[in-house]
Amino acid sequence: MTSINRVQASLQLLLLVAVTSTSALGNSRTTTAFIPPLPRSFSPSSALSLSIKSRTLTPPRHALSTPPPQAAWRPFPTCSHALPSNLLQDLSGATLVGIASAVWLKLWTTLATSGKVDSKDSRKLIHCGSGPLFMLCWPFFSADPSARFFAAAVPFLQAIAVIASGLAKEQPDAPTLTNATTIKMKPSGLVAAISRSGNPAEVLRGPLIYVIVLLLSTLSFWRESMVGLVAISQMAAGDGMADIVGRRWGEKKWAFSSTKSYAGTGAFVVSGFLVSVGLIAWFHLWGLVPALTLGVVGRVGVISVLCAMVELVPWGDDNVSVPVVASVLATALLM
Repeated sequence: MTSINRVQASLQLLLLVAVTSTSALGNSRTTTAFIPPLPRSFSPSSALSLSIKSRTLTPPRHALSTPPPQAAWRPFPTCSHALPSNLLQDLSGATLVGIASAVWLKLWTTLATSGKVDSKDSRKLIHCGSGPLFMLCWPFFSADPSARFFAAAVPFLQAIAVIASGLAKEQPDAPTLTNATTIKMKPSGLVAAISRSGNPAEVLRGPLIYVIVLLLSTLSFWRESMVGLVAISQMAAGDGMADIVGRRWGEKKWAFSSTKSYAGTGAFVVSGFLVSVGLIAWFHLWGLVPALTLGVVGRVGVISVLCAMVELVPWGDDNVSVPVVASVLATALLM
């Protein structure tokens, strides 16, 4: 090959490299530019046809045969996918609260029927603890608006149990059947625990009203309002402790009442105040109500004193008058 031919071959080879490089940069749909090794019988005249072939390269055959990755297949959905998370949380919360409530009642009914605790004390201890303990569990439910209905199912079922116990006939006590003319009737465990005298009809008054107030407070106020917390605390802890303390250390009575004592009224104020403040602090910890400031604490104290004065009124049912007055005062002073 002469020197002129060598120069022509070199120029054609440079032209080949320029064409293929421009093709790779200008067309984004093609693969990365690839120049196959030159065959031994390469001639300058085949440079142009080689550059055209290099522009239409296809991916390797093994790349086309590789299947795309697929997600792992599960034959059965998990429980968290079967139910929405809010619904699952509310069902679990209602179940746990219902079980805890049944254990709480069973504890005091067992102690009352066995004679280890006086029925008056068991009644008031249930009165003091049921409402506040129930509200302590409210943060465990979801933020869904329907969560209150799942929580309200607990006092609703309790109301059914109280009505059934109040309407049921007393069973005769076996040891008293020796005399056919005198048969002593034995009340059920629930009646013995929540009534003063053991009369089933008695549970259809105060105890049933108590459970209904819990039900209505759950549906009306729920978690984002301090009104329900204060109203239930005054009715449950305040009124309950007033009776327990007043019967033991209430020798000095108010001049206008032979059943209400200074000690009982003081116990009402302290218990209603402490439980109200404690529940507000607990709900604020969960981010449900505003912070417990000194102003809030002072207003709760005023509400407790005024509710204790309402409890001194000799007529009406404390399970109605106290929570109604407390809810009105809490709405005016705390909202």
